[in-house]
Amino acid sequence: MITYPNKVRNANGELSAPAASVALAAAIERLRRLVMLPSLYLFLAVATVMRAEIPPVIFLALVLGAIAALWRVPTSDYRLGLLYVLGFSVFGALRVFADETGRAVSYDYPVTFDTALFGTLPTTWLQDRFYVPGQIGVLDSATMLVYASYFKGHYVGALLIWIFKRELLKTYIVGILATLYLGLICYYVLPTSPPWLASETGRIPEVFRIFHLATNEVWSGAMENGTHIAGTNDVGAMPSLHTGLTAAMAAFFWRINRPFGGICSLYVALMGFSLIYLGEHYLVDVLAGLVVGIAAVHLSFHFLGETSEIRSQTSQNSQQRPTLEGI
Repeated sequence: MITYPNKVRNANGELSAPAASVALAAAIERLRRLVMLPSLYLFLAVATVMRAEIPPVIFLALVLGAIAALWRVPTSDYRLGLLYVLGFSVFGALRVFADETGRAVSYDYPVTFDTALFGTLPTTWLQDRFYVPGQIGVLDSATMLVYASYFKGHYVGALLIWIFKRELLKTYIVGILATLYLGLICYYVLPTSPPWLASETGRIPEVFRIFHLATNEVWSGAMENGTHIAGTNDVGAMPSLHTGLTAAMAAFFWRINRPFGGICSLYVALMGFSLIYLGEHYLVDVLAGLVVGIAAVHLSFHFLGETSEIRSQTSQNSQQRPTLEGI
């Protein structure tokens, strides 16, 4: 709400000409904020969808342009939100090139690790007992639902933080993005095959990529269209960022609300099981993702958490919000 000093009102209490100009400028600024942020989000969404059709140099120029526009949005929450989406978009673009470095793909060490622990590969053991080719069972549907939730789960986490603990939003976003980019470094340094690819190349017994098979049964060509739009990196299995992001979210909430953090920890366990059963990751990939996610959140709290909490304490008297105790 905009207030005006008494000196800009006349004897009848009406706004003087200078005050009217200020009011008009404020209204234009509010309109600019309302229009600019959705426009930037729309632009970014279109650029991301069209990434496969845009030369890398032009895509990079578009992203840099969006970043420049980002700093023209004066509200910090808007900046953080746009930075969040930009971070994922840039990650997606860089991930595509991680399998083009010329580095040798590792196929053996995940198999050695998992077999040393269990005497067999957990993926093949689970699929031999519970998966029926050509059918979508209850377990298949449940694990695919958990797998797909990865694409929206961390956004739900961000929304909860924004509503209940807004002063820690920056800490959360930095932790999530740190998880992504730590994983991206591993993709470039240690390209690693997932179980389904190792099976296709004859290095391990048959493994079905259940999520892709089931999706294509329901919607023919869906996965091919999706990977064409979003890009793909078939040898980006180490670490599992499906696990990494869910673990980062669980680690974050564990610090601020143990009961809800416990629920998120159960979600991490379900994600890990689903990834192994569906043939997307080995156990070693899942464990590595767990370490990366927890480490990223720890670093984020170490460098940003205390500052955010100090700022929140100074504003508690003037602004109250609901707490996560109600979740």
